[in-house]
Amino acid sequence: MVAPTIFLGLRMRSTTYLYDDPGHPDRPTGTIASPDYVAEDRALLVALQAYEADLCRCGQPRSVAWHTDMDGFYGEGGEALQVVCFACTAIQGGEKKVTYPVVWNTRPASKGPLPPFVLGVTTTDS
Repeated sequence: MVAPTIFLGLRMRSTTYLYDDPGHPDRPTGTIASPDYVAEDRALLVALQAYEADLCRCGQPRSVAWHTDMDGFYGEGGEALQVVCFACTAIQGGEKKVTYPVVWNTRPASKGPLPPFVLGVTTTDS
């Protein structure tokens, strides 16, 4: 796996050549390579893990999707858009189109930020 900072182009791998042989000053005798992972990579991976742990099965953050104040603010009038996945349709043999629901947050910014999410307090029982 490539370190996130390298993948994102924030840093590059580097190699420093050592020239320690006085008899052959033009020949490298060793190398020092930059570390594969640095502290920033570890922080990015911990943040990704925390973000993914907060996702509902639908792919939306639980702290938003489960919030009581979000009732009616997903999709057009609370309706999910059904999209066809042509790759899944082909895998299934192409006889019946495979569809998935897609939702999006339509809560207007004029409503202001959501109150803090507290499981059991800002959630609604089914």
